Amino acid sequence: MAEAVSLRTADGLTLGATFLPGAGRSPVVVHHHFGATRYDYLPVARFLRSAGHPVLLLDGRSHGDSQPGRALGLDLDRRPEDTIAAVDHLRGQGYRSFHGMGFSMGAAVVMMGASRCPGLLSLVLDSGPAAHLYAACRGVIDQRLSDAPAGERRLAARRLYLDGRGWRYHRDLVQAASRIPDTPVLLLHGDRDEVIPPAETEEFRKAVLRSPCERVILERTEHVTGWARHGLHYRSLVLDFL
Repeated sequence: MAEAVSLRTADGLTLGATFLPGAGRSPVVVHHHFGATRYDYLPVARFLRSAGHPVLLLDGRSHGDSQPGRALGLDLDRRPEDTIAAVDHLRGQGYRSFHGMGFSMGAAVVMMGASRCPGLLSLVLDSGPAAHLYAACRGVIDQRLSDAPAGERRLAARRLYLDGRGWRYHRDLVQAASRIPDTPVLLLHGDRDEVIPPAETEEFRKAVLRSPCERVILERTEHVTGWARHGLHYRSLVLDFL
């Protein structure tokens, strides 16, 4: 049965989370995409649990049931603390190893946070991370403000980039990759993704990652929709990798 839990971050925020117990396998920390909540990924958690993996779904800061951070946007220099709080909770429950799974923004957050935690077994990263944060910000704004004039959309993307501490994002990704050079990574990306272009995860794989990596392009698939569109195939890709 799913259990509501609270997480506490190092910078003093309380985050909403849901724990789904499993049997016999290492737990998976799951982080949603920007603008979503943990409840959007309950179907993913259920197929992970059905294979024996306990799952901890969290609401990142300023999302869902979690308190806001110092900014209401990306705030990417502090968001890795959310993943660390999730792993700390699992360690408090007696787990000594875990997998990380993130979607879009959550892919970057899980990688950067989990790389600072002992016991990381693998990473499943869907629709991200983008190699360049500004490309992701443009995609988010273009999707959400599609009717706004181009100049307004570019200005909004710039503001989101700055809120996300974009000037240090690439450096933080590279540093995270350097901490986990032997951790296997599965990259999943839709060929019709207009938020984060597939080229971004290809560059991320080539220019940032040091880990052994399998990258799978999902056909006829938009941003963060692979699990819903491909059903059993997506489930098999993830569970076979884990």
